[in-house]
Amino acid sequence: MKNLLTLIFAIIISYHTNAQYSFIQNDLIKNDLTINLDIKKKSKVRQYLKNNWPQMTLLFVSGACDGQVEAISHHYGAFKEKFPNANDQFWNPDISWENKWKNGNKEEGEAFFGSSTIFVAGTDAYHAFRMVHKTTFIAAVTIEIGGKNRKKKKFKHYVRDFFVYSACYTAGFYTTYDLMYR
Repeated sequence: MKNLLTLIFAIIISYHTNAQYSFIQNDLIKNDLTINLDIKKKSKVRQYLKNNWPQMTLLFVSGACDGQVEAISHHYGAFKEKFPNANDQFWNPDISWENKWKNGNKEEGEAFFGSSTIFVAGTDAYHAFRMVHKTTFIAAVTIEIGGKNRKKKKFKHYVRDFFVYSACYTAGFYTTYDLMYR
């Protein structure tokens, strides 16, 4: 419920930060002004989405992966109810950590080269989703910092982006952690 309220709050805040219109237009009557403002607002939202969809999508995926990690780590029973044929040796973090080691025994060493370090994402769901979570998050930030045609923005635009991106991340997390296993 807390995540849902956070998501709603972030969407409302980001929606209202887009309201940047001049109400002084001498050649328009009141009704035409309202119609033109709506068109301007829609085009600004569309332009924002067009410019920022990669970051928003990456952050949604990042949040979804984080939610999946938390779900299998703390609510594996609910996961197993939803996916009864899931391979516990890969999906259940209580036992899947053994996949990093030869015969599940740390004393025998790695199951394969890099299975406990660089290639750990291939050993179980926990590490695979953590890798995708981190990679997509870092990619979203990298695109934002070094993006094509990026100009210095006003502070209020950074605040807006913070709320929009937070909403995307939270929506992804909420989708996998709360909605998926009800």
